[in-house]
Amino acid sequence: MILLFFIFLVGFILFVHRKFRRHPVFKYLPVPLWCYFLPMFASGMGIIPRENAVYPAISTHLLPACLILLLAGAHLKNVWKLGPAALISMAAGSQAIFTGGPLLLFFFKPYLPENAWMGLGALAASWTGGSANMLAVKEAIGVPESLFSILVIVDSVMAYAWMACVMEMSSWQESFDRWNRADKKWLYSVGGGEPEYIVGSVEEPFGKKIIFKILISILIAFVFGELSVLLGAWLGQSARMLNQTTWAVLSATAMGIALSIKRVRAVDDTTMERTGFFLLYVLIASVGARADLSGIFQTPLFLLFGFLWVAWMAFVLFCVGKIFRIPLFFLATASQANVGGPATATMVAGVYQPHLSFVGLLLAVLGNIFGTYLGIAASYLMRWVQ
Repeated sequence: MILLFFIFLVGFILFVHRKFRRHPVFKYLPVPLWCYFLPMFASGMGIIPRENAVYPAISTHLLPACLILLLAGAHLKNVWKLGPAALISMAAGSQAIFTGGPLLLFFFKPYLPENAWMGLGALAASWTGGSANMLAVKEAIGVPESLFSILVIVDSVMAYAWMACVMEMSSWQESFDRWNRADKKWLYSVGGGEPEYIVGSVEEPFGKKIIFKILISILIAFVFGELSVLLGAWLGQSARMLNQTTWAVLSATAMGIALSIKRVRAVDDTTMERTGFFLLYVLIASVGARADLSGIFQTPLFLLFGFLWVAWMAFVLFCVGKIFRIPLFFLATASQANVGGPATATMVAGVYQPHLSFVGLLLAVLGNIFGTYLGIAASYLMRWVQ
């Protein structure tokens, strides 16, 4: 019954979003936040229990399935066509997030709780990948609910605050590129070889013709998902350097990447992406229902940490852009692909260069591929620092 509650709640949120997507409420409070906080209020009011055996089961079985679908729909071949400027910018942004967390934690550790490294590791996964990567690292290293609730707020606030900043900077694009002596040939080369990639959306209505494809997507997700769970259990016993959940998450990520390379001809990428996002939102709802706000008063300190973290990324991207003479378009888009996600990165790219909006999408896809690995690595590095 609890799982059905989450499914119907997510369906209702997506229905309302589709009807009122241009409303300011959804501009500043996106769908994932509604999927997280509404179940939190429901459990707080006693509508659903805060603790139940079904919650760990949802995380165990839904997370690998979700990762596999989202990664299987990625267009890896098109990502590599973006050229050096886009890939260098994305790598620089991810590297800045990876190194900035441990660096800041070294100075902040006297003021943060002892388990801060766990939550910051999940945030690093989000800021090098996305929400699915954040949840994957949360489950892999066991981030406490009280700490995770704070980082959800930090993630949302900083992602949209940074998006506002980079959009405002779009008016300086020509001046910056002239000052930086940016090499415009990278812009022309990407525009001339535009990859064919259509953005799928879970909010689009499901037609009868694709029901079969959705069922196939679910079957693929759970077959390979359960295989990754079994593989994680085996590796957790034989290779004890990581726990079972971590191995399961890493295995599911690898399987998703393999499926994206091999291609699943029976299902189109849009259907897999759509189904994957729906599973992701159900998973977010189950996490929100367990939310513990006991540490909410530490949010301002974590917000300051997040602000400095994003500022460090901006500084690194500025230096890399200066060294390689990269146009501001690539730097801004890559930064939003890291801190934000596919939707916001596509919006930022479209503001700078309307005909190159697909660059934001593909860079965010690249982040989704590596985000879990980088998040787990950053977590253990920050544990060593703390």
